[in-house]
Formats: sequence, structure tokens, C-alpha cells
Amino acid sequence: DLRGRIEVERQQRVDAAEASLNQLTTQSRILIAWILAGASIAGLLIGPLGLFLLRRVLKRIQAVGASLGRLARNDTSVDIPDLMKRDEIGEFARSVAVFKAKSIELLHKKTELERLNVQLDAAINNMPLGLSMFDAHDRLLVCNARYAEMYQLPGELTLPGTVDCAHKDHYTKHGARHHSSEATAAGNAADVRPAAPIMIELADARVIAEGWWLGSPARGRDRKTSPGTGNHPSRPP
Repeated sequence: DLRGRIEVERQQRVDAAEASLNQLTTQSRILIAWILAGASIAGLLIGPLGLFLLRRVLKRIQAVGASLGRLARNDTSVDIPDLMKRDEIGEFARSVAVFKAKSIELLHKKTELERLNVQLDAAINNMPLGLSMFDAHDRLLVCNARYAEMYQLPGELTLPGTVDCAHKDHYTKHGARHHSSEATAAGNAADVRPAAPIMIELADARVIAEGWWLGSPARGRDRKTSPGTGNHPSRPP
């Protein structure tokens, strides 16, 4: 009897454990089903909302980027969006606005510089005398049409950066009048005085860097002065 009672009790406990396990399995399946349903509903709701927000952010970035592209093509009439926004895209838009202001300033300076260059070119090329200007290393800075005509210079020898010795070689090869410093001193001592170095200061008291010298040929000979730093005296051609 004792053995039978033990066997019955053991079987009852096994059945109770199996029932509890089945109940837990059923509850787990129900919970998983609810979780999946909730995730699906959340995906259906959050997915389109997230996509909408993402498209909106990308559209704002694209609008600011398009404004930047137009500014890069010197179109300063463009309006920059989102300047008043207090987020990262607003910071980006304000940076583009600073770039726009600098672009407008540079364009104004470029226009003014071009106007001054046209005026300077007209003034130099309408001078009755030939004019040339070289830096401290004897490289051409500018010369006018009269100077090129007097010495029959080809176009490539009138470009900035041409060394003075190239002009001298051209003078010699093509029979232009070429005076050495000795001939000038001997033949024209009464007319030509050695140019003394002088000091030229800019409006803000800065001395012209490195010095330069100016040639103004007249009556078949060169008269040169050196309005530089005073360290580069006048040199005959």
C-alpha cells in the first residue's frame, strides 16, 4: 500500500507540473502575439512618421545646399531659407548667409578693381611717352603700347614677369637704339643726371615692398627713376 500511495502522489505532482508548464507556454505564446501585434502597429504608425520627418529634414538641407550652389556661381540674389531656425540646419543656413555677405563684398571689390584697371590702362596707353615699370628683380610689371611700339616689342615681351634682359636682347637683335651706362654718361652728361634713390611711402605709411624702378623713354633714350625703398638705384637699359 505504501508503495502504491507514493506512486499515486508522484503521478499527481507530475500532472500538476505538466499543467503549470502548459499554462506558462500558452501565456508565453499570447504575450509574444501581443508583442508582435504591438510592434506591427508601432511600425505602421512610426514608420510613415519617421519617413515624413526624414524627408522634411532632407528637403531643408537640400534647399540650403541649393542656395550655396547658386552662391558658388556668383548668384548673390538667392534667398537663404531657415535663417531663423534654432537647430543644426539653421546654424548651417546662417553660415551660408555669412558666405553670401563675403561673396557680395568680393564681387564689389572685383568690380571696383576692374574699373580701376580699365582707367589705369587707358591712362597708361594714352601717354605720349613710353612707360615701363620693373620690380627689384628686373621683372616687368607693366608697360604701355607706346613703349612696345618704340622698341618694336612682340606681344610675349610685354607680359608681366618678362625680365629686362629679354628686352635688351631684343633691342640689340633688331637694331633698336641701345645705350650702355657709359655711352649715356659720355654723350648725354649735360641732359641726363643720375637718378638718386628716393623713398615712396603708401597712404598708411607702409614702404613699397622690395622696391621697383620706372622707365620712361623719351627722345630716343631711356630716363629711369627708382621710386622704391631707396635700395635699388636707377639702372640704364
